[in-house]
Amino acid sequence: MKRRTWFLLAATYITAPFTARALLAKASNEPSSDAVSTPHDAERNPICYIGSNARWLVDKRQGVVSAWSLTKPQPLWSRDGVVFRLNKRPTRVVSDFSHLTASQCQPTTEFFERVYFLLDDPTTSDAHKRRDALLVALDLRAQGRLVWKLDVNDFLRFFPDSTPLRFLNNLKRLPNDELLISVQGAQSTKSFAINAAVGTCRPVEALN
Repeated sequence: MKRRTWFLLAATYITAPFTARALLAKASNEPSSDAVSTPHDAERNPICYIGSNARWLVDKRQGVVSAWSLTKPQPLWSRDGVVFRLNKRPTRVVSDFSHLTASQCQPTTEFFERVYFLLDDPTTSDAHKRRDALLVALDLRAQGRLVWKLDVNDFLRFFPDSTPLRFLNNLKRLPNDELLISVQGAQSTKSFAINAAVGTCRPVEALN
């Protein structure tokens, strides 16, 4: 009888923490450890990049870019490191950077003393219209100052069908201080040459 009582007590002790954790997760709407990730969760957000003079934390969904030291977990050029923000709402993601290391960062795209990032459009809840909707160019020599930004909707006139567009993450360097970018629509993908100094664009015939 004593052995059976001891067994029941031990079983209760072992299972209780897991039951409590599950109830807390359900009450706080947090996913359990065996929850299935959605495709949107496949891309980590924010994203860490490492470049020639800084590490960059890019919150694509909120449109926030912050710059950090290459060697220390400390922000550059301001108290929170933020160099670009699409909206004025505060964000907590910049504080998470102290937990990331250089090995967790992707290489930046840097041409013509600029660094380029793709951001989502936070003004709409439509995932098809929101993803990779903005291209920003920041000045590496001027503490990440915004040089220009392009909205993918600016390219609607080049597409006969008014379907959601997105930038493709395949910027390439062209002669004469130009960038080659690609814009994807529902039926076709078109290429454009961008003036790296001012952000003006012109269509090109095909990908090079």
